[in-house]
Amino acid sequence: MLGWSAQDVATLLDVTVAAANSALQRARARIDAVAPPRTIRLSSADERALVERYVQAWEHSDVAAFVALLKQDAVLSMPPLHEWYVGPSAIGAFFQWATGPEGAGPFRFVPTRANNAPAFGIYDRTGAPLILHVLDVDADGVASMASFMNPDLFPFFDLPPSLV
Repeated sequence: MLGWSAQDVATLLDVTVAAANSALQRARARIDAVAPPRTIRLSSADERALVERYVQAWEHSDVAAFVALLKQDAVLSMPPLHEWYVGPSAIGAFFQWATGPEGAGPFRFVPTRANNAPAFGIYDRTGAPLILHVLDVDADGVASMASFMNPDLFPFFDLPPSLV
């Protein structure tokens, strides 16, 4: 979900570009063979509207609006942390903490894309980078949120190093 080029992956894995592409093709074939069929993707306009409601819920700390956007089996993960929340109530409880007085909010979102999915650079109240946040959305709502807790990823997504 990071949107890296084949060359970037090959360099990271210390293999050739051809080997990286081959591994990706095998992985996609395996996923297609075992994964359940996906629901219908949103049109660009519908995706944009859903994402705008999502960001507005975050910016206004609106737990009810946020939870209403989640699918019943939605997942929030935060690599490399061992945090994993499943379902609207667990994710909503985390959201309430994160956007409340004890959390790091209020947050500022800068849009980008990762593997053709909506994504954001999330910055804290001082404008410091915090999280690369990638969404998986479909016609039924937000299926997953992956919050990569590594601001060093921001340059790969043309995100500014700071909002100051």
